[in-house]
Amino acid sequence: MAVQTPSSQAGDEPLWTVTDAAAYLRLEPETVRAMARRGELPVFKVGKRLWRFDPGKIKAWLNKHNP
Repeated sequence: MAVQTPSSQAGDEPLWTVTDAAAYLRLEPETVRAMARRGELPVFKVGKRLWRFDPGKIKAWLNKHNP
């Protein structure tokens, strides 16, 4: 899995949870988790168990994969 770090620019949107990312992508949370595990979605871990998604990176990923 490609673990990334969050953007640190001021004014960024709050980070998304798996549920937030799933709602935006219109997928089931377990599908988002599986895609993140396989490295298909940009994600980073907070601690050992929490995954967070940068909204800007998710939107860019979606635009790239659904032109």
